Amino acid sequence: MKDEKQLINNVIGQLEGVSRMIAAEKDCLDILTQLKAAKATLNKVVAMFLHCHLEKCLQANKRDGKKYKKIVAELTKNL
Repeated sequence: MKDEKQLINNVIGQLEGVSRMIAAEKDCLDILTQLKAAKATLNKVVAMFLHCHLEKCLQANKRDGKKYKKIVAELTKNL
């Protein structure tokens, strides 16, 4: 499985490609398809990050109630 950094680099490459497609006025369906692919990859990175780092992040910030609440609010936003 690809690591987080490699996947982020893939997303960057996908978005640069989308930018070129927009500049070249490519078909909107092709652009949307590439945007959806970039979004799916980014969602995968988010899931990997949460799986690997969430417990450590929450434990480290649990004593700071304000920061802890901010992390939880960010995680639950747009659900």
